[in-house]
Amino acid sequence: MGRKRYVARSSTKQPTSGLTSFSRARGSSSQSSAPAYTYQANLSGGRAYIGMAHTKSSLKARIATQLSGGPRASAVCKNNHVISVNRVYKHANVTAAKAAETKRYYSTKAALGADKVRGAGHTKDFTKK
Repeated sequence: MGRKRYVARSSTKQPTSGLTSFSRARGSSSQSSAPAYTYQANLSGGRAYIGMAHTKSSLKARIATQLSGGPRASAVCKNNHVISVNRVYKHANVTAAKAAETKRYYSTKAALGADKVRGAGHTKDFTKK
């Protein structure tokens, strides 16, 4: 009959058939060919936040939310005044955008210093002085 395949569901593995091992569901946004976007929010104190959005409409909404510091803004942008948002880039898909977001985070960190940039999964609040 063939091999049994496993799908990650939590911390346990359960046998199933017809699914690719540890794969995302068909049509998942990270596998989509739709473009995704990255951006940089410039914060008070010379700090920066690097972010990502899955669609152009979510990018516009995300930027508006980050600028307003509203309830859905990132904790970093809520706790630090957003001065502007720039360096918006379009990428081929979510996978490419995530890679670019991480790369931009590290290059900005190298330029500004470790305590001047957040984003790309590195979202611990800045140290208070």
